[in-house]
Amino acid sequence: MENYHILERIGEGSFGKVYRGRRKYSGHIVALKFVTKRGKSARDLDNLRQEINILRRLNHCNIIAMMDSFETEGEFCMVTEYAQGELFQVLEDEHSLPEEEIRKIAIQLIQALHVLHSNRIIHRDMKPQNILIGSKQQIKLADFGFARAISHDSSLLRSIKGTPLYMAPELVQEKPYNYTVDLWSLGVILYELAVGRPPFYTDRIVTLIQMIVREPVKYPPTMSASFQSFLKGLLNKDPARRITWPDILHHPFVQETPEQLEARLQLERQVRALPRFFKATELHLAPESESEEKIKPSIERLRACDEWKICDPETGRQLASNEAPRDDTPNPTRQTSTSNENNNNESSPPNEGNKHEPLPPSNTGSSGRSVILEAFHTVWDRINKELDIQHVEAGLLGAPLFANAICLLPSMPINEISGEVLTKVDSLLHFLYRSLVMVLKVVGQFTQLKSLLQIKDNVHRFLGILVENCTAIQTDDKLVSEVLYKAKHRNADIFTILLWGLASSALHQIEQYFATEFLSVILRRGVLPKHQVWRCAQTLFPLLSDASDIAVLSALSTFFAEVIESCHIDESALTSDGELAELRPQDEELWNLVVRGALTLRCSDSIFRLFSNNILNEDGDPDASSKAQLLTSYNIRAQGLLDSGIVFLLRVASKAAAQSPLNGANGKNGGENPSRSEEMKMFMSVFKHDRVWGIFDDMMTTGGVDFLSPWGLFCFLKLLRIVREIQCNEAQMEVAVNEHLLLHLVNLLDLKHIEYLFRWPEVVGGGSNAVKALVHATVKVLGIPFAHSVSEELLVDTQEILYDAKCVQKLLGVLGFVVSTKELHLEASVLELPISFLSRLVTSSTHFGSQFVEAKGMLVIKECGMLRSSCSPSLIIDTLLIVSQLARSSQDNYKCILEADLLSEFYELMQHSEAMVRAKALNCIGNLCRHSTIFYSHFLTPLGGSSSSTILAGMIQGLSDPDSYVQRFACFAIGNAAFHNDELYDALQPAIPLLVQNLRNEEEKTRSNAGGALGNLVRNSDKLCGDLCVHKAPWELFELAMTDSCTASRRIVLFSLGNFCVYPQCFNFLVDVEPGFVGELEHLYDEVVADEVSRRNIRRILAKIEALTSEDSGEYIGAE
Repeated sequence: MENYHILERIGEGSFGKVYRGRRKYSGHIVALKFVTKRGKSARDLDNLRQEINILRRLNHCNIIAMMDSFETEGEFCMVTEYAQGELFQVLEDEHSLPEEEIRKIAIQLIQALHVLHSNRIIHRDMKPQNILIGSKQQIKLADFGFARAISHDSSLLRSIKGTPLYMAPELVQEKPYNYTVDLWSLGVILYELAVGRPPFYTDRIVTLIQMIVREPVKYPPTMSASFQSFLKGLLNKDPARRITWPDILHHPFVQETPEQLEARLQLERQVRALPRFFKATELHLAPESESEEKIKPSIERLRACDEWKICDPETGRQLASNEAPRDDTPNPTRQTSTSNENNNNESSPPNEGNKHEPLPPSNTGSSGRSVILEAFHTVWDRINKELDIQHVEAGLLGAPLFANAICLLPSMPINEISGEVLTKVDSLLHFLYRSLVMVLKVVGQFTQLKSLLQIKDNVHRFLGILVENCTAIQTDDKLVSEVLYKAKHRNADIFTILLWGLASSALHQIEQYFATEFLSVILRRGVLPKHQVWRCAQTLFPLLSDASDIAVLSALSTFFAEVIESCHIDESALTSDGELAELRPQDEELWNLVVRGALTLRCSDSIFRLFSNNILNEDGDPDASSKAQLLTSYNIRAQGLLDSGIVFLLRVASKAAAQSPLNGANGKNGGENPSRSEEMKMFMSVFKHDRVWGIFDDMMTTGGVDFLSPWGLFCFLKLLRIVREIQCNEAQMEVAVNEHLLLHLVNLLDLKHIEYLFRWPEVVGGGSNAVKALVHATVKVLGIPFAHSVSEELLVDTQEILYDAKCVQKLLGVLGFVVSTKELHLEASVLELPISFLSRLVTSSTHFGSQFVEAKGMLVIKECGMLRSSCSPSLIIDTLLIVSQLARSSQDNYKCILEADLLSEFYELMQHSEAMVRAKALNCIGNLCRHSTIFYSHFLTPLGGSSSSTILAGMIQGLSDPDSYVQRFACFAIGNAAFHNDELYDALQPAIPLLVQNLRNEEEKTRSNAGGALGNLVRNSDKLCGDLCVHKAPWELFELAMTDSCTASRRIVLFSLGNFCVYPQCFNFLVDVEPGFVGELEHLYDEVVADEVSRRNIRRILAKIEALTSEDSGEYIGAE
């Protein structure tokens, strides 16, 4: 610090305070950035030192130059060149820039990223504030390389600098990422320069993240085609589809003409070279002859960028394979213990503890040799030189050099691995196994798990190398086989050690958890032969029976669920060295479990011990929080520990169902279904005990003390549905569900719970998909008694619980939330199951209908758009059933239906392409006329801008529909529209010939409805008598009455004929057409002796004929 004058404070950067200063005795103006050491671990500080060394070597005109650096007891100081302004200031002043200016900035930023990415450095924090403007308007990229090193500082995580405005979708979602995150940020910056704001902007962080992940980018029409094409390449939400090197350099938007290129290079030459104030020896470079060539971009390295392994978002570590990390929880223990994995694509290998200097490039390889291979050779030479590998001990795994060597393996270019490299890898793995043996043999003496965590991480990464690399190495097959396919004894070494520890008392409970979890990871990798899987299962099965610790039980459940699901154990698992071993008697229970899904009482007790552990069911247990804290301290995510038990039961059920001769696991015929396998009967017998339902009750009451994740809850609901569907007619089970769980299930639909789940991050089981899954799973379980044959007593009991729990109101709350949430509203399928269940409830009891009306359910239907013709037919039909039931049940419900303003939707539905939708719409319209004339005038209101587009016109059109079911309900609707008065008679006149035609319909119910409708057209006045006689309606009714074999149809037709006989015009028409019709009616009266209703209707006709002026109190109204 004695070499600099501090002039003024100019800001607070991402990593500390920034000052303008001057180098003493030289007059050079510089920027000094101070980063405090307070709150940072020794590892964080070592990483920062290493990255400073890397950045010192970068020398490019578009990258802010590192001129010096030093550290004091409390701070780091980075001395960089001083730039005059920020791109951010230009944006504030100008708001947007011309496209030609943007192009110049883009070219310079691309040059800067070109250098960084060529040297395997990811910026990760590109934004206008980090883009500075130097002399002669040169763009300078600043503040790179430090984000990962000190991102563990929680105060920085909360600062405004952490805004995700410029972050790529995979970063804000905390998914693995690679260098393309910088390309996304570049696209956002260029978009903002053109438009004046980023493509996604809002003050709410959560909403902003959702916009970045889901919403498309909107481009202004004034933007040129080449610029828009360039931005689309950068702003692709799928990182695999973003434009990459070297294609970026050749894109038309940033392609320079020879003149432009020469002008830019001339400008670069004019800018004076900056002095460097640190000594060459401080760079830890190779000798002078080797360090003359500075770091330069190369297309070869850029092409290698696309082969980088993706990084863990929390730690920046490269993963062993291009798959998302299994554990989404940050791992502070692992971060502090395995710095070798904190490899964020730097140009030199990471160095745990940084007790050694960064490694220089090897001078043994050819000029084309990969940097990684050179680094591996260098590390290996130093291992041989500096470590005592002749006397392997447990401490070897903690040596930074050894960790560095292991860390380099995943990054090796497979096609460049030679026999020499394989030989060194072979020796390295040999030392790894010997060290592992030493560690596990003294594991009982450990007071910390640091070494065990190192073992787990290093071996896990090595197994990934085996799987990924063994088939791709292009070298001598025999050597490959010797090194990588020597898995038989090597895996045996690993598992001998782990299984020895698990079978003995050497491992503590927490250590048993890690060892079991590690074995589960290996199973998922699929690298073990079946006989080794069986050996692992033999060793762990006694632990499953005896374990009491929740973490160990959880890990064991995960292991055996994995064995049952994916390992496909069969007789080949008993084969070792080509000889078939006999199954020992003590292993028969295990064999039946993993091969056939036979769940014994002892095994189920172990699983339910996981659910009923004292940590769950003792209120106020002082030990509970300490246990949870202990788990967290070892990086065991407490949330989700119960999931494994649920998944285990699901896997057993699936395996047991596969044993059924007719695959009848989902049979609905009760517990004695002959097609059900013995294994399934064993599984179902577990749920006959009240204790099981009591445990489930406790688990749902407490939420598993947060040990049940959203995904685990979904699996539990799936398990519950399987059990209920198999034994839905067993009263004992249904009573148990009603007593213990039904109220909890309804409460899962509480709006607060749904909102919390929606806002919970997707990476830990929340978000829109979680809401959809939970609602659907819950509704499926609740709806089982309504969809299956259960006793009336149980059904009533279930209805009472659902009514008291306000299930209808909660479901409507969920639907309202769907409407208000864009992500869910776009998924119409979210609505279908809840509406289907609501329709079952409303149609099963008027009490549920009353709750629906009180909760303003009709407005929810309108707001959700459930009757739009674009919705799925099943959703529309279920919604129509609800409206129709409300209209049928009470005239009081007409008001809320009318307020919902659904008539335009009804008209569209009468034109729907699905016949069933048209029919249900007409049925609903008919029920709107059941109790009063309140809707009559609305049926004549034009809809859709055409005077002929009325509800009544749609009803008449339905009479000639090609589908007989539609015709049936059109007749029904017109009959009810004519029942209460003659207000609609004139408008209904065109329906007369079509109704007469439907009297000859093949469907009995259609004939009945047509006859009833014709009778109602003369029920209230004689307005239409002339038209009815013109179309021979009275005679057609008489003919149908005399010939129809259907009793119900004959009764209605005779009643309607009585309505016609009130009027002389109609009676005279009948006499003219059929002079003997009275005698024929009397003859029919004698024939239908058994049908008193028809005889009564005939007497009514004869009475009206006798006294045409008399009134009859009888009436007909449709009751569909």
